Amino acid sequence: MHYVHAALTETLRLYPAVPIVLNYMTYAMGRMPYIWGKDADDFRPERWLNNGIFQPESPFKFVAFHAGPRICLGKDFAYRQMKIVAIALLCFFRFKLADETRSVTYRTMFTLHIDGSLPMLAVLRTA
Repeated sequence: MHYVHAALTETLRLYPAVPIVLNYMTYAMGRMPYIWGKDADDFRPERWLNNGIFQPESPFKFVAFHAGPRICLGKDFAYRQMKIVAIALLCFFRFKLADETRSVTYRTMFTLHIDGSLPMLAVLRTA
């Protein structure tokens, strides 16, 4: 479960649900080499693991759930829900883009949206 937690956290670092807050840009902060190192644009869940154990960063560095007195009260519940859904889906299906030549782009609004649609194929896993 540590790797699943790290993969979800890395996803939220690169693609936060709320990309712009009034005072700062969560989306941009998750990609800053100054904060995350030269590989800031790379999806690398291992950056959150130390000997296979999840090691959280400061909430002032990883701001997807905000920090300080305004930190999200539902953070642990959100992680639990994400893990349940991810494990249930990945246990039974393999996913791929319907059109693998299409590049996926985003629209930054109050929440992060995929620009247009994202047709996916869900293939049932066989035993």
